[in-house]
Amino acid sequence: MQSLIRTMEEQVQESMEKVSPQPMNVLVFGKHDYIVNNTQTILSKGGYEVVCFVDRENARMYLTANPCDMIFFVGGVDPHDRLFLKGVIDESAPHVKLLDHFGGPATILQEVNTAFGK
Repeated sequence: MQSLIRTMEEQVQESMEKVSPQPMNVLVFGKHDYIVNNTQTILSKGGYEVVCFVDRENARMYLTANPCDMIFFVGGVDPHDRLFLKGVIDESAPHVKLLDHFGGPATILQEVNTAFGK
């Protein structure tokens, strides 16, 4: 009986490992390095895969070559840069969420979690 229970527990564990969700990929785009780096630290500790950019062309190249689930705008992004990146994802990956952050770092993780329905 003990071995049967252990086998069932192993099967449940294996099933859970198979359906374990992959971390969501977040591209952080901002105006200042120190803000995007701080945001990266916060989101990485929250379990997200994070890349950061302050140059819209570098962000565009990344978006066209890599999977992304969200663009998180921080630190007073130029509206033209935001529209440019929105245009990039509208063409190639319309499922990507856009989230603008205003304010300090205290709510960053909560805002991203809420956007992903966590």
